[in-house]
Amino acid sequence: FRPKIDAEKFQRQYAYSIRHNYGEEGKRADYAVYSCLKIIMNNPPGIRDLNGCPFKHFDAEHLQQLLKNCGIHKDNIRNIVNYASNNHYNKACSIFFDCMHKLPEGVLGEFITHPNEYFDESRKLYSRSSSKK
Repeated sequence: FRPKIDAEKFQRQYAYSIRHNYGEEGKRADYAVYSCLKIIMNNPPGIRDLNGCPFKHFDAEHLQQLLKNCGIHKDNIRNIVNYASNNHYNKACSIFFDCMHKLPEGVLGEFITHPNEYFDESRKLYSRSSSKK
């Protein structure tokens, strides 16, 4: 974590960049989120980057550890890593989605192809489960 900074320094050093990224400053461009295909086909993330696709950019050992840390069952870990190792990143991601949401495999009926789709489908499931309570 970074040390605390005062509001004036934050406004000078960070606020403009944040507003620019959201299209509120500069040319007011709306930057589209990359699709899974673009993320997979582009250069891999750098050492300190927090982007990319773990199914594409992680080696099998690191992917297994990530999945284990997420509480994925070992049979599903093997299945996901197998798909990722065979360049079926969207299938691996979709199985991961099913596991994380405790759904039967393939319940979405299609593969996840965009990070926003993963988020949107998660929100729908969360909203449904919250409204039942």
